[in-house]
Amino acid sequence: MSPGRAAAALGFVLLFAASAAFALRDGDVAITDPDLKALDPFEARSLSRADKAFEDGLWRQAVAEYDAFLQEFPRSAALAYAIMRKGRAMQYDNKRHDAIKIYNDVLDYFPDSVHYAAAALFYMGQCHEGNGNVEDALKCWKEMAEDADYRRHALAAHALNALAGRLLGDGKVADAAKYYLQVATDFREANRRASDEAIRQLLFIHVRVSPDVRRLRAACVQLNGFDWPPRKEKAEDDAYFWTVVRGKVREMGGFNQDEADKRTAYFRYWADAMEGKRPADDDFVKDNADFRRAADGKQDAWFARLDKQFEAYQKTEDYARVAKWIVFYREYPAKVNDYYAKLNFAKMSNDLIRKLMEDLFDVSTARAIARNLFFKLKFNEMKDPEKVSLARFFWHRDEELVVETCNRMDDKDLGHMEELRFWFEYRGDANKKAERGLPLADMCTVVTVYAREAYWIKAGLLRGIGKLEEAIQAYQMTDDPPRNLFAIAECLVGLGRVDPAVGQLQEIENFFEREAPEAGLRVAHVYRGAGRREQYVAGLRDVMKKYPRSGQSSAAHQELEALGIKIGGGIDAD
Repeated sequence: MSPGRAAAALGFVLLFAASAAFALRDGDVAITDPDLKALDPFEARSLSRADKAFEDGLWRQAVAEYDAFLQEFPRSAALAYAIMRKGRAMQYDNKRHDAIKIYNDVLDYFPDSVHYAAAALFYMGQCHEGNGNVEDALKCWKEMAEDADYRRHALAAHALNALAGRLLGDGKVADAAKYYLQVATDFREANRRASDEAIRQLLFIHVRVSPDVRRLRAACVQLNGFDWPPRKEKAEDDAYFWTVVRGKVREMGGFNQDEADKRTAYFRYWADAMEGKRPADDDFVKDNADFRRAADGKQDAWFARLDKQFEAYQKTEDYARVAKWIVFYREYPAKVNDYYAKLNFAKMSNDLIRKLMEDLFDVSTARAIARNLFFKLKFNEMKDPEKVSLARFFWHRDEELVVETCNRMDDKDLGHMEELRFWFEYRGDANKKAERGLPLADMCTVVTVYAREAYWIKAGLLRGIGKLEEAIQAYQMTDDPPRNLFAIAECLVGLGRVDPAVGQLQEIENFFEREAPEAGLRVAHVYRGAGRREQYVAGLRDVMKKYPRSGQSSAAHQELEALGIKIGGGIDAD
């Protein structure tokens, strides 16, 4: 604490020691429990009026109420709190210069009431920043950062992050990193949001802005890792550290076209930092090779390094590792073919074959080999749930393999149903969907366990090709009210049968309480679509009257306002 402020504090007769506990509401420091309990009923009533005005955003009234409290109770235990809140109300009222003076009073007379004084210093910095006096703001936050007590206040985390951000923007990278590390360390549990942000910025600095593996490792040890919760294992763990760092190097490795030199320097630094480390870690070596190639552009050297790594550590019949190299080389067909020839499918598990297939399937240059892998799967060893999962992997990738997988299911009814589900979700031509799906639907409707869903899909396929009468018949067979009743109403609207559609929706409204508001709103919308304005307006009013607390009532209100119709009165109020 500064000597001047300490002397002022000693000379002020109302100085008191307050609890270290505090509460935060959106950045506003609340009164502590000990201070609150120390108030007599008259003080509490007066202060509550001020706080109520503050919470309601009535800033000038709040200032007046806090002034009244300070004048009436000059020896109150809540004196520091009331002065601080008065300044905060002024700050919210954009009277920042006046607020700064008030905050100074808190700091001059109550420097040791840390939960209020530290907050006042933080808010003072905000006021300076709001006035465009960035340097003065930084002075406040720096003072907060350097005081042993203030810097542990919850708001200090935001102050320090703001200070660090300003320093980083000014190119003072080392100073910024120091404050980010302080926040990350001191507020690891007390203010996780601020701590996590500080860790993100710390990684950004030491990975991208000014790459520094030594400082990054030291931070990792100090923080017990960069993730939450802190690691129980040794923070010096090499595998963990490099997994995080390699991921961040990739994540932060984007550069503009005019930043070629920076890009080269960035990737060269990290390639050099990794060189020779963790020689048996294939993924580490792969990333090292990637970063080296990004720095020097030498494709052949990349191939040579990966091939050398493979040969150095490959064990007999380790087909999982062969598959890994195929994935490494997935964009280079010649290399994929070289390693594909090393596989022995008779000795590979279905899981391994399938994983390799899925890893390659979305790579255009490897699609042919991925499809070939499908036919290497041992379907006789697969249970139907696995086949269902496999079929759904192909849903939006390869319809031929969907059908092939469904045909190979042991439960033929399940196979038909899964293929039907596929055609229902098919994103292509509606006529093709119906042509392929409807025969399957008819097969599945006679299977008790699938009948309801099959009828629903059948109805949807029929709707898709405009056969609404037949769709209604299928919906009637689903026995899934009110879902199918809503769908029937939509079909009736499509057929131009307005009154039957309304009748169907009114049936839902009468018999299904939870869906009644939606059914009522849809009645109004059916009338709107039919051009029946008077009934449309009446329908909206009916929704507001019957279901006043529903979202549909709010929607009806907005629609009436958009029509320029007064809310209330009869249907002819417009």
